[in-house]
Amino acid sequence: MMKKTVDVTKEIIDNIKKLDLECEAEQSKACLKLEKYGVRFIDTLLENYHSFNARQIMIAGKIAVNIKIDGDSKKDSKYFIPIINNLIIRLKNDDDKMQMTIWLTLLGKLGNVHTIPVIAGLLMSEDKRIRANAVEALGKIGGDKVKELLVPYLKDSSNRVKANTAIALWEFNELRSKIRKVFDDMIKDRDKWMKASAFYAFGEIKADEFVQILLNSIDDSDEDVCRNAFLALVSYAEQYGDEETGELKK
Repeated sequence: MMKKTVDVTKEIIDNIKKLDLECEAEQSKACLKLEKYGVRFIDTLLENYHSFNARQIMIAGKIAVNIKIDGDSKKDSKYFIPIINNLIIRLKNDDDKMQMTIWLTLLGKLGNVHTIPVIAGLLMSEDKRIRANAVEALGKIGGDKVKELLVPYLKDSSNRVKANTAIALWEFNELRSKIRKVFDDMIKDRDKWMKASAFYAFGEIKADEFVQILLNSIDDSDEDVCRNAFLALVSYAEQYGDEETGELKK
């Protein structure tokens, strides 16, 4: 059993080191093998962090954030504690902003109420990407404590932070009136990215009330706004698509 465990760890490490090869075929094979190991791959990446270069870590991190975490497994705190602790170490020691956003995303997927203080500390970051990812991570953990922390960020100056906060807080019925007002202001804002981010949020929330707004905006004069409206509608497809034509119903 020990030999098998060692062999699996070695295979994961070897495949992570192939992620920056020039041969795209070898890269793709390595990605597929790493995805197969799921959480075991994430654990190995963090435990052997210093064995990899920056590019390998970045590519591996992007693979890791897309790995599905089983809901029941997430509740097994003993299994995830070492991984969570390593993620916290990385957050405290990494200066690379892109890597920090990856660790934040993973903490959101794997974390629990005990990781809230660590993530919350990054809400004050001057970097809007870090703030946005911290909000997203806290939103995945959820709960009343998270609600209290995030409400002020509905007024954040960043379009991404506003949108992620609205998404995270939509589950609280008592806040929906306030969130609707935030969306209304974002759509009317002169900054196109405010409007585009509101549409992104609509696609994540998938509330019936936003469909008509999106349908009215798919011909927007701005390409980015139009794209986000269209992508949001695509996310509604299962609920609002015509089974025969595949077209969205108005």
